[in-house]
Amino acid sequence: MGWWGYIVLTKSDSITQKDWEDKVIPELCKKWNTAPKSENWAARLWPPRFSHDKTKCIIESTFDERDLDTQDLTRLPKYMADALNAEESVTTVEICKDALTDKVTCFDLGHEWSMSGDACREYIAKNNAEWERPLEFEVLDK
Repeated sequence: MGWWGYIVLTKSDSITQKDWEDKVIPELCKKWNTAPKSENWAARLWPPRFSHDKTKCIIESTFDERDLDTQDLTRLPKYMADALNAEESVTTVEICKDALTDKVTCFDLGHEWSMSGDACREYIAKNNAEWERPLEFEVLDK
């Protein structure tokens, strides 16, 4: 069993928006979706939540903490290279590693899910304009 919590991934300028939305995030979600392997409902992956500009993505799942290490070339950088259908080469994985530097935020890594959720909600509240849609009210003339 891994760590059940929330992370934010931020798109690097070196990745196109289309690849980010159509390849990287779906493939990472597929990689981290442990539901078919576990009867534990906590292991299931909830749908990712994108920021308004779709350059950031919140993912909740049960993660192997080693998968979140952006410097481990056998983990997250390789998963990203695989998602981009990149050639298997150290150079490609190194490029993905560089693209991930300072782009992964873990909320209370290693702590309880509720603490991670609280930290994630606090992050959303502090960055409200990026995540929350403004309420628009229609004024009805009487």
